[in-house]
Amino acid sequence: MNHVRKKLAVLHNQVLQVASYGNRSLVSMGKPLAFQIEATNYCNLRCPMCPHDLMEREVGYMSFDLFKRVIDEVRGYSSEVRLHNMGESLFHRQIDQLIDYAKANDIKTVLSSNASALTERAAVKILDAGLDELLISFDGTSKETYEYLREGARYDKVLEKVEAFLALREKRGARLPRVTMSIINLPMTEAEISTFRGRWEKRVDAVRIKPARNWDGSSSRINGLVNIRPLRPPESPCSWLWTSMVVLWDGRVVPCCMDYDAKAVLGNVNEKTLEEIFNDEPMRELRRQHVEGRVNESALCRGCAWPTTLDGPLTKGISQVMQSVSRAHEKRVQGA
Repeated sequence: MNHVRKKLAVLHNQVLQVASYGNRSLVSMGKPLAFQIEATNYCNLRCPMCPHDLMEREVGYMSFDLFKRVIDEVRGYSSEVRLHNMGESLFHRQIDQLIDYAKANDIKTVLSSNASALTERAAVKILDAGLDELLISFDGTSKETYEYLREGARYDKVLEKVEAFLALREKRGARLPRVTMSIINLPMTEAEISTFRGRWEKRVDAVRIKPARNWDGSSSRINGLVNIRPLRPPESPCSWLWTSMVVLWDGRVVPCCMDYDAKAVLGNVNEKTLEEIFNDEPMRELRRQHVEGRVNESALCRGCAWPTTLDGPLTKGISQVMQSVSRAHEKRVQGA
């Protein structure tokens, strides 16, 4: 019964989020999802399509106490957390404890990794902890492409670790974690996508062709490599502002994973709750900029090309229903 109530609470929260977005409300009726919790922003690679080397904020690891505080807050209405952001989370010494605590609170755990740190010890830790989903970024089917895009990693060595992990999971007869192999869709990987899909689609649970991103659009190196144009209609606000936030390793909260260097800090969970931060003035102002077509005023959003909209029949339908409910409630209050 508790599990059923949790699912209903998650669904109810999603409806409130969609309605708030559809109404372009500056104050969201829903509660924020901790879309990603940054276990660490340390990474051992220098990938040219990633702005990690441009990041100026301090490198660190989230404390277990801080992680517990976040999970304790969102467990009533969140069904999933992603334990990664701007780093390789397998380097967090307590990654298994983070997974275990989230799962103990009925929250699905997802981890994205470049697999260079997927040693036997790390594999055992995440298998024992019951990680739900492992996303492995393996960009290329040739040594040349892979080692260019994953600078600092050796193709043969990382491939060996992926194969060893799959073999260990099979040996244990483990259903989890589900494994998704992904390759980023770039001009230089296009010719290898078909081979990539053929190599992995029968060996893992899913294959993902990951769309390229330009992050906040401020890096000419990344812009030149990904070669993408803005995909979100300028009149459509970013839906992430009404649904989720990202908690960095030190407790600071930013709007989304595109904010790699904490340019738009909304608050700090060491000082306020996520729910308070979600509708505090910094977030309201960011929503206001999007609603009023002033996205260019945001250093984070003005160059972003990520298509994050919820506009459509479902959004409009939910918004109309919620508006009707709101009007009916107002009439009842006035009649009383």
